[in-house]
Amino acid sequence: MGCGGSKTTANQVSQNRRRLSVGHVDDTGGSAGQDTEDEVRGLVKELDAASLMAMLKDGETQGRRFSIGSITDQGKQQFANKKTTQDGDKVDPVSYGLGYTCRKGLKPESPNQDSWMVLKVESDVSIYGVFDGHGKQGHDISNYVKDTLPKLILKDERFKTKHMKEMLMDSFKKVQQLVAAQDRAKKFNAQMSGTTATLVVHDHTQGKLTIAHVADSTCVLGSVKDAESGEGKALTRDHKPNLSEERARIEKAGGRVVFDGYANHRVYAKNGRYPGLNMSRCLGDLMGH
Repeated sequence: MGCGGSKTTANQVSQNRRRLSVGHVDDTGGSAGQDTEDEVRGLVKELDAASLMAMLKDGETQGRRFSIGSITDQGKQQFANKKTTQDGDKVDPVSYGLGYTCRKGLKPESPNQDSWMVLKVESDVSIYGVFDGHGKQGHDISNYVKDTLPKLILKDERFKTKHMKEMLMDSFKKVQQLVAAQDRAKKFNAQMSGTTATLVVHDHTQGKLTIAHVADSTCVLGSVKDAESGEGKALTRDHKPNLSEERARIEKAGGRVVFDGYANHRVYAKNGRYPGLNMSRCLGDLMGH
């Protein structure tokens, strides 16, 4: 996706600027205040210490609860299925209509950089998430967001209320702050590595889907027409630099959109050859701030 490794320097990028493909935020000068930094560190520690199942509130439902998702591995065999882990009640996911596969692609230099998760609380709510990493450490960042974003959502008091839209937007912004904090702590390098994020909250009591996404992992609703055929309907639109409104926003924020001569339009800084993303929004990629 046009990303590679980079070396960080003390004066590289102001922490208060958002990536040029997201939009303009006033630069207040200097680093974040100590109280804000302490708050972020405390939240990182809290979320790291708790499992996703532990974030569920007791007494909301008597149904079964379980989560299942990918585990990052360093395997580089083409088309190898990614390892998974399951927590909560011991159930067969197939019996709940859940099917999944996550296979490594053709790039020989990197492991499978995709991550995914499902949380299901029977007769209540499910959360589905897909995260496609890019860059040298994209697999670590997609795994971190896969683990952290659902916890932020469950922790928020607005979860399963009429304020879901605002809650999800805030959660995406917060997880970006946490990715930056992990980069500063040298847990991984997110300067030119990042991930997409597509997340669906399925309210079973209302029969309602609430979808939030960033970048280009398309959410598709599948339906069965008959015993031999089905169809899919895209529920999200990919964030791509060649879209007129995305291009206008990027250029207004001081960036450039350049066709690479092959198949993709890419995002660059006004006077630099970075970050080179072929998507107009994503998590991570701090060099683009």
